[in-house]
Amino acid sequence: MIRFIFACYLLLFCLGLGMFGQVAKGQQPPAAPSAIDSEYRKFDELVSFVRARNAEQYAILSPKGIDEGSFVKIGGIEQWITIRGQDRDNPVLLFLHGGPGDVTNPWSFALFAPW
Repeated sequence: MIRFIFACYLLLFCLGLGMFGQVAKGQQPPAAPSAIDSEYRKFDELVSFVRARNAEQYAILSPKGIDEGSFVKIGGIEQWITIRGQDRDNPVLLFLHGGPGDVTNPWSFALFAPW
């Protein structure tokens, strides 16, 4: 998990550096060193690995499982609702995370999956 957090910070840092590398109009940007391309490929491989691992680890494989999501109008506002579980006969636990943002990240899923 620490590696994933580090990778996120690294991505944000690299994206922030893009603001400072602006080239004046009419000038050619310097050629990117191959070492940077190599590092981007490593980072892309890491992100792909984490996505694949999370998809496999958090997949609903039970024949009685449920994994659905849709918009529902609540108080006149469209809200996204996700229902996931290994047994659709179990009651629904409504988790209001308070936002803003995405509650369905791997950390919250790992915390609430046993429920």
